[in-house]
Amino acid sequence: LKRRGVEARHEAEHGRDRVAGLRRLVLFGMIIYNSYNLSSFAVTPDIAGLSVVARLLVITPMSIAAAWLIARVGPAARENILLFGMIAAEATPILLFWLTRAPLGDYTFGEAILVIIFGNVLLAMRFRHALAFTLVSCLVAAVAVSTKPGLDPALRDVLAMQFATACGFSLYANYRMERLRCR
Repeated sequence: LKRRGVEARHEAEHGRDRVAGLRRLVLFGMIIYNSYNLSSFAVTPDIAGLSVVARLLVITPMSIAAAWLIARVGPAARENILLFGMIAAEATPILLFWLTRAPLGDYTFGEAILVIIFGNVLLAMRFRHALAFTLVSCLVAAVAVSTKPGLDPALRDVLAMQFATACGFSLYANYRMERLRCR
């Protein structure tokens, strides 16, 4: 009950600023996210077209809709929109990593790590949403790494460890930010 009171007070005092900041961050993130379309032609030429379509024609319109919508819904819905948007944004580079058979395609896995950091640290999703986002992302990444055909076994372990480390660091940072916010 006390936590809800703290959240309600914080929302009343800072909700408008959060929405404004989130809108800027979503648009900024979308620009960076789409910049990876350029590297797709060099690193994953076999699926570069799919990469462009997924990022530019699926995730970008979803991001624009989310940036518009978060100012028009309550705080709980706003945070849920961020959660589902980030899961979709995370699933895309993981799927592209899994699909590519290009010789340099395994290097694209780092994009998924950057999405985790963006969601947990820059967007600073509420901790329970960040936890759900991180757990879903870890599960999807683990499945992709463990089932990707032709991936060197040593690289499987390294990529899984790097992803788990990024998840742990960013989730801990998110937790600390949440504690400070609640104080």
